[in-house]
Amino acid sequence: MPLFIGLFYKVRKVREKNLSKLNHKYKRLLLDGEEIETAYKKCKKSCRQHLYAFTKKRLLLIDNKGIFFGNTECTSIPYMGIAKFSFGNEKHHFGAELAIWIRGDRDPIHMNFYKQNDAYKLHEFLTRHVLR
Repeated sequence: MPLFIGLFYKVRKVREKNLSKLNHKYKRLLLDGEEIETAYKKCKKSCRQHLYAFTKKRLLLIDNKGIFFGNTECTSIPYMGIAKFSFGNEKHHFGAELAIWIRGDRDPIHMNFYKQNDAYKLHEFLTRHVLR
């Protein structure tokens, strides 16, 4: 797979200035006073966009399907539902991988990061919220 195509499968952090747009776009999914603190997105070749949105109380997995993202599927996972998570570097690349296991699910959620620094920041964020 060429390098430039591989970049599309990596998770990238949503910029701070775009978080308010996400809060407005997904306000129907959020409780009163709840807002997205940090978010990561991944675009796939099949015109699908995955968004991992983290609030103070839960993780929202938002899957936008279709060319114009007409169909949306959302999964809400409270932090107390996270059984464990692991972090690892990619040896010959500059990225990293974070895996999150949800209680009751056999397979973890894999997030392959374009930048190791983003993965470290998310690992710190999860540690603060899961270990409360």
